[in-house]
Amino acid sequence: MLIAVITLIDLVTFSPSKTHSLGHLIGTWLPSPSVVGLDGPLGAGKTCFVQGVAQGLGIPADVHVISPAYTLIHEYPVRGRILIHIDFYRLSSLKNTDRMLFEELFQNPNHTIVVEWASKFLSEFAPEFLLIHISKGAEKNLRNFHISSDAPRYRQLLKNLSEYANSGA
Repeated sequence: MLIAVITLIDLVTFSPSKTHSLGHLIGTWLPSPSVVGLDGPLGAGKTCFVQGVAQGLGIPADVHVISPAYTLIHEYPVRGRILIHIDFYRLSSLKNTDRMLFEELFQNPNHTIVVEWASKFLSEFAPEFLLIHISKGAEKNLRNFHISSDAPRYRQLLKNLSEYANSGA
């Protein structure tokens, strides 16, 4: 019998630039392919974090990474793979055409996928993913990041984050 080991890392950022930097760091460590689920309230910094992930993956800083809240999906090619940025915020249910589109995106091994509002549907399309819950702190720009996964593909990334957190950075 296999037992899933869930690793949880807690990190705090104190400004949008630090949230962006954390995303950048995680982007540099993401294995390929990867699926990252983001949850948190409006204004928590999910898109700011994704902008950092994009730069960590190698997408140039002059490429404007924005929330796909109205378009559902944005794609950004980078180094032989594609960053797929999905936002489930406006979806309350999925039509068959939505399901087919998402299934196709999640099955492509050249995709690195980051999903905002992941708790809505992500588990229907990806059995393994890195989950990041962002919550707002008491101070205006304070953000708490709870990062977890039970997927073996993210063990090294979580180990790196743990070492980063313990280094006092």
